[in-house]
Amino acid sequence: MRHWMRLKAFRASRMAWLAMLALILLGSGRVSAQTAPTGAAEENIGTVQMDISCSAAAKTPFLRGLALLHSFAWADARQGFQAASAADPSCAMAFWGEALTYYDGLHNPPTDSDVEAARQAVAKAEAAMTATDRERAYVAVVKALFENFTPATRIDHDRAYSAAMRSIHERYPDDVDAAALYALSLLSLARRGVDNGIDLQKQAAGILDPLFATHQDHPGLAHYVIHTYDDMGKREPGLAAARAYAEIAPSVTHALHMPSHIFAGLGMWEETLASNKASFEASARVVRARNQPLYRRSYHAISYWLYALLQQGQESEARALLAEHRPVLEAGDDRAKASLHNLLARFYMDTDHPAEAAMMPVLLERPLQKAEALFVRGLGQARTGQLQMAEASLADMRVIASRVAAQQNLDLGVRLRILYVQSKQLEATLMLARQRGDDAIRLLREAVELEDAPGVSLAPPDNGSGLPAHEFLGEALLQLERRPEAARECRV
Repeated sequence: MRHWMRLKAFRASRMAWLAMLALILLGSGRVSAQTAPTGAAEENIGTVQMDISCSAAAKTPFLRGLALLHSFAWADARQGFQAASAADPSCAMAFWGEALTYYDGLHNPPTDSDVEAARQAVAKAEAAMTATDRERAYVAVVKALFENFTPATRIDHDRAYSAAMRSIHERYPDDVDAAALYALSLLSLARRGVDNGIDLQKQAAGILDPLFATHQDHPGLAHYVIHTYDDMGKREPGLAAARAYAEIAPSVTHALHMPSHIFAGLGMWEETLASNKASFEASARVVRARNQPLYRRSYHAISYWLYALLQQGQESEARALLAEHRPVLEAGDDRAKASLHNLLARFYMDTDHPAEAAMMPVLLERPLQKAEALFVRGLGQARTGQLQMAEASLADMRVIASRVAAQQNLDLGVRLRILYVQSKQLEATLMLARQRGDDAIRLLREAVELEDAPGVSLAPPDNGSGLPAHEFLGEALLQLERRPEAARECRV
């Protein structure tokens, strides 16, 4: 069985596996009174303190919404803000927060219905009477974010939003939440593939690091520090935030999972397992409480759980985990099937079962998932001598890549680059099968150059992150008995 240290973001050597630190203490979260929901069991969601010109009755649910907003708990945050506006209909900031829950700058753009709901909240914020100059600035920013928004113009809206948040941050330097949201806006711009993305990530780090040092209960600061160093592909500087975040907000499923983006990148497999077991179990409790179907549990956490097992050589345990959840996901909707695709692709990429990989199902016709299924299938086909079938899989991948490229969708930029890497990896695998070793190595070095180009790091086991180019090249060199070169690639 192969044991990979994945992607350029996963720089830790195999020796790092032996340097695992103590398990994160997931159950010791601290809470402030202002974030605990009135009349409900105490929540551990972190401490936020924003001055707003609203009634006392509105402030507690507002702060709850704000804390959850910083943890990307969108629906729960929205409930907090709506409770605040119900308590005080003239609370402009409650409507500001509600509007912002419809925008996830790091991930997919909002739907048309999300944009419309956000606009309605903005209109109510503008009509509210309690707004101060600072609050009016906040409302103006979110209005500009959603006004005339379309997915095609997202980059323009992100630029305008970031510039406006910078103005608020500079005008009110003591406003911690303005600083945090401004830093997040820089990370969002970097995710759109702008040329100066690495500079924006460094700027975000420069804002967040000193604030987190002095506000260690703030959920947004810890959360965004993790995202910053995860996106930069530099995990070590994010370790303190990773250790803290689950303690800050242990009632939030995402906060329990998010530290594993750092842990996995440093080869801290036991911590990765603990983080994602806790996250999945928390999501299961939420699903039961809300009477939702089981496939609504956090299968993103399961993908990290599976990966950590594989990285420790526990293949039978990983296979059992996959077998346990496969029937649940097969019976679910497209979102569930996407989760199953992610688990199957990761299992077959990280194990040595080419005959099984050659049978990788295409569960969805969505371009990127279908392309990844073809990649996994093609590798299995090539490694079991089904070369013509592998050629067909490669041809279909290239068609998908061309269609995705023609869309010029900035949100798909990182995934498209990985798709190009995967195409070269599959073609090189075919060349190796045909005894064209030098041509295969040349192609895999091109894949390394693509992967090492500046941009946002997307590291395994994140969805669609593929197989790291340096290690793929290293394995090919090893297959050709070019051991010193192989060793160099696996140390990168």
